Amino acid sequence: MNLSLLFVIALAIVHICAKNLLFLGSVPRNCWLSMAGGVSVAYTFIHIFPEL
Repeated sequence: MNLSLLFVIALAIVHICAKNLLFLGSVPRNCWLSMAGGVSVAYTFIHIFPEL
């Protein structure tokens, strides 16, 4: 199985299960944190995964 595919599946599982993490309920969330997360995911898919 392709290593990139395994990383993509692992990342998808983290995103699906993130709502079940109990410690995230006490951390204040804002729009900047959401935007930074989106940028980091986009960077990972565009720049890092193709090189693997």
